[in-house]
Amino acid sequence: MRLLALLERPVLAADSQQALLERAGGNPLYAEQFAELFLERGSADDLPLPETLQGIIAARLDGLPQTEKDLLRDAAVVGKVFWLSALRREAGEAATTLHALERGGYLTFEADARVRATQDLIDAGRKAQGEAELRGALAFYRSVGATLFIRRAEALLSASA
Repeated sequence: MRLLALLERPVLAADSQQALLERAGGNPLYAEQFAELFLERGSADDLPLPETLQGIIAARLDGLPQTEKDLLRDAAVVGKVFWLSALRREAGEAATTLHALERGGYLTFEADARVRATQDLIDAGRKAQGEAELRGALAFYRSVGATLFIRRAEALLSASA
């Protein structure tokens, strides 16, 4: 994890650390988002301490390339869960941008997470529960036409049989 690199060394002067702790007010998400902002900018020089969590997230979004901002905006219009075809972009370009956003911590691939979680259940000897989760995931994937995840889930169901 990228944030672990920050834990190995002091990255802020003591007065900046104190200001960060005071602004975070015990909110670990504020501190985490500030650390992400620091990693993206590469240094704490002239790095502002926004008053709110919303301010930090806005600062992170401001630093994105326009193509990534546009894709996030369009995905947000679709909703918390969206699919590639809803973004109305060339698939290869959209996939590359989505992966860059995932690496930056701006989004997660829920479908990937669901398939991995069901695999973990099956591997842990909870085959019935894992298969039930997979069937639920498959119903969703089919409803939105997520063919890649349909193939992955079906292959996992076949392998567990």
